[in-house]
Amino acid sequence: MPDPIAIGGYAVVLFALSLTPGPSAAYCIAIGIEDHDRSAVWAPVGVSLGKSVHLTLAAVGATWITELPAALRNSIIVVAGLYLVWQGYRHWTQRAALADHSGERSGSHARHVVVDGFLVAVANPESLASSVAVLPLFVDGDTRAAGLAVLVGVGTLSVLSAYLVYESVAVTLAHRLTGHSQNRIVGATYLAAATGLAVLALV
Repeated sequence: MPDPIAIGGYAVVLFALSLTPGPSAAYCIAIGIEDHDRSAVWAPVGVSLGKSVHLTLAAVGATWITELPAALRNSIIVVAGLYLVWQGYRHWTQRAALADHSGERSGSHARHVVVDGFLVAVANPESLASSVAVLPLFVDGDTRAAGLAVLVGVGTLSVLSAYLVYESVAVTLAHRLTGHSQNRIVGATYLAAATGLAVLALV
């Protein structure tokens, strides 16, 4: 089992890395402004689950995943980017006001937000690279399956905490915006996330 101090340091590192702006952060901001109520929490849940996949791959030593053919890697990024562009365009041109923040969200909406967040996170190669780079630093020859599971769990919670910060800021901002402004900002944020993925594909 990893040392508690090491686990704490690992949690802080992942929290700080997750605060770095990127596609997942942009997605959380967009959903926070779009939903602007308690249901917006599902966006951080989705991206955190996506990050947990990367942490799990790092925990089992699947470093080969970062060496996939560039064509396959870029194809995944392009598909995710096109989806974000479509979402951005849809919101940018939407005339109706975004959902009333006093309304209750359906279970299908929550699932949709979680799945979208999961896909955005999983399709981000930078997230995978950081997981493969960071997690092994806190693993030694004595670390067993239980210890690896702890690291994956703690890492996922750290990521969730960081994206909840983004979500809280977005929800607070949404209450100060008109419906039209919300549409434009959500659309622009999705497009920014797509741009981020495009930059990663070119690196």
